[in-house]
Amino acid sequence: MSREPHDEPVFIRSRGHYYYNRRNPVGRFLIVASLLVSGWILYDYYDSVYWTEGELRDAVQAAAEDLQAEEKRETLLSSFGYDSLIRDAVNAADGGPGHGADVRTVDEEGAGDGPGPDRFEVSTDDTETVYCMSVSPPRPKYTLGLDSPVRTIRLSVTFDVGRC
Repeated sequence: MSREPHDEPVFIRSRGHYYYNRRNPVGRFLIVASLLVSGWILYDYYDSVYWTEGELRDAVQAAAEDLQAEEKRETLLSSFGYDSLIRDAVNAADGGPGHGADVRTVDEEGAGDGPGPDRFEVSTDDTETVYCMSVSPPRPKYTLGLDSPVRTIRLSVTFDVGRC
């Protein structure tokens, strides 16, 4: 007397462990489904950890727009360098993993009258593309004093593909 496939159990026990039974149609379905789900989870994890060229491009563009969107307090700009503001804006952009942006200062002196750098190279370890980002006006000098007036500065940010 032969057994029908639906007579086979879905799970079989071997050496103390339960396994999907490949002789049962439901067991075969569970084998294929678990492989597909595992593959999707690994792909989703990889996509959330590493930058792609398109994600970096979009993040640099979003960072430039974010830095120009509203005026910044002069004390904030003098305390924290533009490089940290750019890094935070690139990492905060939608689409990328949220970490891993590398912002490197190119010039030690600004192009204008103020001190500090105004050109930066933005890249990641995951991509080969480098973006040159220019920020003006140059970073203001740090002034410490409670009687200093609260001034705001509107940044102008441009970027281009390639090294500065």
